[in-house]
Amino acid sequence: MIYLIERHRIPANALTDLLGVIADPKNVLREVQLDSRIVNKMAEVSREDIPDFPDRIIAATDLYFNVPVLSRDG
Repeated sequence: MIYLIERHRIPANALTDLLGVIADPKNVLREVQLDSRIVNKMAEVSREDIPDFPDRIIAATDLYFNVPVLSRDG
């Protein structure tokens, strides 16, 4: 998110807002640590299909947890 904030792709307060939501035990969103299991899944994400490194991390996380990705990107 810092990357997206720095590139002015999302509002500057987006990270603070998200951290507040994650801290709420009633919310369904959970923080996921980037670890070797997700890094290993990156081998399944084609650089030709997803060239942007942060997006590849997101895609690998999706593959590992088998959940849909929500994105504004094409």
